[in-house]
Amino acid sequence: MLTDSTHYIVTYQDAIDLHELVLEASGGRSGILNESSLLSALARPYCGYFDSIEEKGSALLESVVQNHGFADGNKRTATMLTLKLFAHSGFVLEAVNEQDDLGYGLEELVVALASGNTNRDTVQEWFKARLKPT
Repeated sequence: MLTDSTHYIVTYQDAIDLHELVLEASGGRSGILNESSLLSALARPYCGYFDSIEEKGSALLESVVQNHGFADGNKRTATMLTLKLFAHSGFVLEAVNEQDDLGYGLEELVVALASGNTNRDTVQEWFKARLKPT
């Protein structure tokens, strides 16, 4: 288990900024649908229950995807926020083998979370196998 007490804390401003970038790059409706849901999603990884970076990342990804804080772009924004958490905490995702397509794999996980076909534990294990310190 990758554990570090100095993990980056994703902020509300991070979420707003990355959401805007996501919409500029790929389109969609702007705006916050439910600010309380967004704030709850952003706080969940830091509630004291999650210690490792893969636990925090999976909690953040699941919460932002499922809480629907934004009018549009929740899955894309959740992905970017999770990658920011990893990068600013000193971790990077690396393929486990030559056939492991990180982009496709991460997209599949996010879609599965959104549709209820997977859960945080599965995402956590996927991250755990691929997260490496920089």
